[in-house]
Amino acid sequence: MPHDSSSSSGFFDDASSGGGWGDPSPSETKHKSNGSKQDSGDSWPSGGDDDGGSWAENTTTTESTTDTWGSQSGSNDRGSSRGGGGKGCFKCGEDGHMSRECPTGGGSSRGGGGKGCFKCGEDGHMSRECPTGGGSPRGGGGSKGCFKCGEDGHMSRECPTGGSSNGGGGGSKGCFKCGEDGHMSRDCPQEGEGNENRSKGCHKCNKEGHMARDCTEPSLDADGKPRPPLYKPPDIEEDDSLFDSVSTGENFSRFDSIPCNVSGQDVPKEPERYETFEEAFTSETILNGLKQTKILKPTPIQKYGMRIVMAGRDLMACAQTGSGKTLAFILPILQDLFNDKSLQTNYGQTPQTPSAVIVTPTRELAVQIYRELYKYSKGSIVKSQIIYGGTSVGHQRAKLSEGVHILVGTVGRILDFLDRDVFNFSNLKYFVLDEADRMIDQGFLPDVRKMMAHPTMPPKEARQTLMFSATFAEEIQRVAGEFLVPNYLFLTVGILGAANSDVEQNIIKVDKFSKREKLAEILKSSDDNDKTMVFVEAKKTADFLASFLSQNSFKATSIHGDRFQHQREKALADLKSGKFPILVATSVAARGLDIADVRHVINYDLPKDIDDYVHRIGRTGRVGNKGKATSFYDPDADKALASKIVEVIESASQPVPDWLKDTSEGSNDNGFGFGGNVDYRGGASANEDNGASKQQDNADEEEW
Repeated sequence: MPHDSSSSSGFFDDASSGGGWGDPSPSETKHKSNGSKQDSGDSWPSGGDDDGGSWAENTTTTESTTDTWGSQSGSNDRGSSRGGGGKGCFKCGEDGHMSRECPTGGGSSRGGGGKGCFKCGEDGHMSRECPTGGGSPRGGGGSKGCFKCGEDGHMSRECPTGGSSNGGGGGSKGCFKCGEDGHMSRDCPQEGEGNENRSKGCHKCNKEGHMARDCTEPSLDADGKPRPPLYKPPDIEEDDSLFDSVSTGENFSRFDSIPCNVSGQDVPKEPERYETFEEAFTSETILNGLKQTKILKPTPIQKYGMRIVMAGRDLMACAQTGSGKTLAFILPILQDLFNDKSLQTNYGQTPQTPSAVIVTPTRELAVQIYRELYKYSKGSIVKSQIIYGGTSVGHQRAKLSEGVHILVGTVGRILDFLDRDVFNFSNLKYFVLDEADRMIDQGFLPDVRKMMAHPTMPPKEARQTLMFSATFAEEIQRVAGEFLVPNYLFLTVGILGAANSDVEQNIIKVDKFSKREKLAEILKSSDDNDKTMVFVEAKKTADFLASFLSQNSFKATSIHGDRFQHQREKALADLKSGKFPILVATSVAARGLDIADVRHVINYDLPKDIDDYVHRIGRTGRVGNKGKATSFYDPDADKALASKIVEVIESASQPVPDWLKDTSEGSNDNGFGFGGNVDYRGGASANEDNGASKQQDNADEEEW
């Protein structure tokens, strides 16, 4: 029965008074001038002089009649253009003429120096015409004439010896790669001494036949892959599309009958929950955002999850795909920050010190959560920012400098910015791992531990740690426990790790050589505008399959980890808009993405892990809508997964093909092991709230 929290004197009294979800002692303490290059042999131009005249073209002295620069008194005399100095000509110091007309070839405009030619000091010619090859044009000493070979009579660019081009004579002749004459370095057939690692031809694409400045190929990184272009994600557009979301489906009304379980220390016998958003939140910003998004009623994970988060308890929460887990943690965090009257903008602060950090396994999920935060905090003092790979580091650093209270990001960029001291955890109140089972498996676990060990990270007793996912295997729970306080709560909605029962699952036996034709057959029988996600295991397969479909008149695109970030985001945008209703994807799109009107998910390749299967098919059938999932079963590659797939299908009370049952019985797999709501610490069967009924005979009523 709904509980009136306003009159409660039990476990759900305000957390500050020690009621509610038990003693919240861990949470009471919870809450960063370009110089011009001179051609060899050319003279140095005098400041203010024109650039062509000889310094002593006219040797006939003419009488001065007027002070060119002004009155004789010097009241308007600008003096030497090099500071101080004589009147009129700043070469000889005499008046009546300008330096370019000086008949004496007096002092150099650079101060001192010889007359006329500043190579030999003689007048009557310029340095580039000097017949003597005198002193170096850089002043004093040096080689005569040609500064490659030191001989006179020619300039360096005409040197027949190929001497050193680095000035001062000596050095290797001709080519500076191999030291031989007769060719230039760009035409060198050898790598040359000291250049063993230098690639021939263009150093951008490592191909011969052209130079880097003429290269039309993208620059390559150390692994030989094209360097990504500098990508600055566009700002969120504040139009009606911001509030687009997956509309609730015909089965949404069944949510209230889904069994929910809360386990852990200090849990009330009848766990309290929020029945309405108005009961949970006072912020008009949040409530108006919910109305604009047309979200009128909380789902079970939101009812219980929001109550636990706002009570200050650490939480590990598991609910099926499409159940609204994101709002269960971002809305309570926003409400808490809205209530903080001491909150500062932090504009220009270095390092930034966010109050909440949300970590995701994929860039696309980070972008989605960031949009949700923006939607429900728009116009408020609370500032959310996002950092993720594949984007401009400088751009994201600049955005963070504007201030950040809630930071969303992927592991790599978060660790990078921590190392750069762009932000730190010194003011952290909330640490959230979304898709937490993926975040703490062996792939991401070392990086998560590195974050937890950062010197600015508050101890777990002084922060609130939240973990959400659709799957939480027992071994993952054990590892996750090291990041949570011992009395954390474990919330499950429905059957732990089960698939969404609103998704119709079909398994088709097909060998790998027949998959393409079978896929085309299925797509031809579908509506052209139905959004379909096709999952594959390999990146190359994604591109190949998308190309195959496009050549066969299907509007398809692809997304995977080797595509540039702007391409990945465009592929998702094209799917959402319906421009390309078929998306061929790897695991980067398997988790968390909330895309409206995805009717069909096809596992072209089955994953190696059953949890990935559950997440993939969960891209359809969201918030009470019906969906369809078709999986191609290859007997030569997928036998190890057979018994687990059988259990997933049976847990959703759906028919299993006889051939698949027979295959699973002959496999060596031990099965998936559904056991209801399982908290590995024990006590999982206690404190269960089934909503309308504790006894559910129909499995369809127990799941979504």
